[in-house]
Amino acid sequence: MSLNVALNSATMGLRALTEALANTSNNINNANTPGYSRRVANLQTSTAGNVTNGALVKSITRQVDANLQRQSNLAAASLANLEVLKRYGDEVVALFGRPADGGTLARQITQLSRAFEDLASAPQSGPVQTALVQNAGQFARSFQSTAAGIQDMRQEVDTEIGRTIAAVNEKLGRLHELNAQLSNGATDLTLRDGRDRLVGELSALIGIKTFERSTGELVVTSDSGAVLLDKSVRLFEEYVPRPNVSEQTEYGAGGTISGFDDIRLADDPTDITRFIRGGRLEALIRLRDDVLPGAQRQIDQLAGAVAEQVNQAHNRGTSLPAPPSLTGSQRFAGATAVSFAGDLTVALLGPDGQAVASVTVAGTPLPGSTTLSALLASINAGLPADTTATLGADGRVTLATTRAGHGVALVDRTLPDELDITYVPAGGTRPQSAKGFSSLLGLNDFFGPIEASPKYTSGLLAASPSPLPTAAFEVTTVPAGAAAAFTMAGTPQDIVAAINTGAAGAAVRAAGVTARLYRDGDRVGVHLEGPPGFRVAALAADGYGFAPASNGAARALAVRSDIAGDPIRVARGQLRPADLNNDGTVDGFGVGQTDTAAAQGVAAALLARRNFAAGGGLAGASLSVGDYAASIIDRAAREADRLDQAHTFQEDVVNEIGGRIGAISDVDLDAELAQLVTLQNSYAATARVISTVNALFDALERAV
Repeated sequence: MSLNVALNSATMGLRALTEALANTSNNINNANTPGYSRRVANLQTSTAGNVTNGALVKSITRQVDANLQRQSNLAAASLANLEVLKRYGDEVVALFGRPADGGTLARQITQLSRAFEDLASAPQSGPVQTALVQNAGQFARSFQSTAAGIQDMRQEVDTEIGRTIAAVNEKLGRLHELNAQLSNGATDLTLRDGRDRLVGELSALIGIKTFERSTGELVVTSDSGAVLLDKSVRLFEEYVPRPNVSEQTEYGAGGTISGFDDIRLADDPTDITRFIRGGRLEALIRLRDDVLPGAQRQIDQLAGAVAEQVNQAHNRGTSLPAPPSLTGSQRFAGATAVSFAGDLTVALLGPDGQAVASVTVAGTPLPGSTTLSALLASINAGLPADTTATLGADGRVTLATTRAGHGVALVDRTLPDELDITYVPAGGTRPQSAKGFSSLLGLNDFFGPIEASPKYTSGLLAASPSPLPTAAFEVTTVPAGAAAAFTMAGTPQDIVAAINTGAAGAAVRAAGVTARLYRDGDRVGVHLEGPPGFRVAALAADGYGFAPASNGAARALAVRSDIAGDPIRVARGQLRPADLNNDGTVDGFGVGQTDTAAAQGVAAALLARRNFAAGGGLAGASLSVGDYAASIIDRAAREADRLDQAHTFQEDVVNEIGGRIGAISDVDLDAELAQLVTLQNSYAATARVISTVNALFDALERAV
């Protein structure tokens, strides 16, 4: 090897070692920089022809494992998803309580039952009556606050959806800028570190897939396949959260009820809400549209069941002294056809609870019927002029007396059971059933009307059922007694559209009926609303299973206002055949001063089993209202525990993958310092070569 070759080789080596030393120094300086990947100076032998003439740095590359990075992004997306679900799962448990807590709705149901038992033990005690009404009022307020808490959470989640979409847009915009720099030949590896970090942050927000083109550009798609970043960037349309969220606010509700804003890309009107997968955004959507509405349906169903059980039993009895008036909570047209086998007795009671006048009306059993107006006329014909049964313009029946110190009461003459009543709303064709005349009219409810306008829902179906079921029902209204029918086969979305805007729904729409969708997981149902007193009856061809709904029952639950204001109006006894003359002969009706049958009946009703529909993750079951409340609380607690365990497991996964990535990409100061020493020694040796060659050149020059 000539001296020139030796000098060139050593000089080139010094340059390569200088670059390698600078790279090692850069690694050491960035050891604590977040997202920094260790750089490696890749040395390569330099040749000229067949002669080796030194070494050079071929490239400086980042130490990264693309496969591990993909695994890390997926794991981070799952962790972010679970973090959101866990946080709100804990909030639901804080709202519902845990099974062992003392203030849960299940415990309060037991306390309410005991309060009625206390009344049965001391029926004439004013403090006991007051304590019962206060207990019931607090119980109702617990339902109200629970319902409000769920909707507050949904509103908070909806706001978070808006913030998350804004964050997704911000990160996509920054990725687009980095793409432009890298595709234009930028070689700064810091840009690639920054891009990897942004991809990880974006993955935590929304499920994505990525790949890199040969030009250096990164392509980003959503998990559902929508291209978000390529040559250009596709941002999401700005999401506007709902200012007020209630039980009626649902995604994709349709109809006149305002639902949540659609999630869509700015350049495409297609709603992609239900197609978003992975990350924080999917969890928020699932909470808002499935998990929290499911919890609300459970609480509403429980509230509706409690009101129905208590009111049914309370309607069998009367307070003492009897109230001067009773006004029904339910609405009927006078032409409503009524059939029942048995007798109905209405009495005017004196201050002592004994009847001073009464009338017993014989029912008209099927297949015959009478009208509600005719039934009220028969009652009026047998009572004094100062005691009347009237049907108001709003469709509510009122029993009242103007006689001072007296009150009114009624009883089905089939006690201890109630009359089995069949009725056909005015203008309708489909028979409906009820238990007890007072309960049918809602004359002596304990809890006030759940809502002025009833609601009906279909069963839950697949979003695209096959074959298409038929929705077939008739609507009747009060006080007009008009009827309208709807029949159409289609998906739930088709039915909602037809009722609200289509020709097939013109008749029911004219009756004031509107429709919207409601969801439970992947299943969809149709929700109907209409004017006060409207009724829906499924026709024979109906495949949707329309039935009364309890939507909003928890928020509306309240003790009847006149009972709340005067606890003595709580029913405790029952109107019964009585010996008015104390001669051993039954010659009238009355309520005994110590009669507690009604109070005992309410206490027992709260312990009786009834059927609960499936919803919110709970299977349908026959349970008491207390046991159903306990099952709601237990499921929420178990789900929170499951999410906590899943979150802990996923944290371990993320940390394990992070450790593997760190072993490859993180800067090891000990290793870098050792490399620095090696490079310094190589540099000194190479410099010694150059010094020796220079000395040889000097010797040659002197020799010449």
